[in-house]
Amino acid sequence: MSLKKSDECKREAARLALTSDLFPKQVAAGLGIGMSILNKWGFSINTMT
Repeated sequence: MSLKKSDECKREAARLALTSDLFPKQVAAGLGIGMSILNKWGFSINTMT
């Protein structure tokens, strides 16, 4: 079952991946999402600002 994530959730995930000491792959795994999703969210957030 797919759950739709809020924009706030996506921004937080992208921020965490960019600012934490963890590798983005570790952040994605911790959030239960794939790297492709994290990359997509990071890209879309960066283009919105």
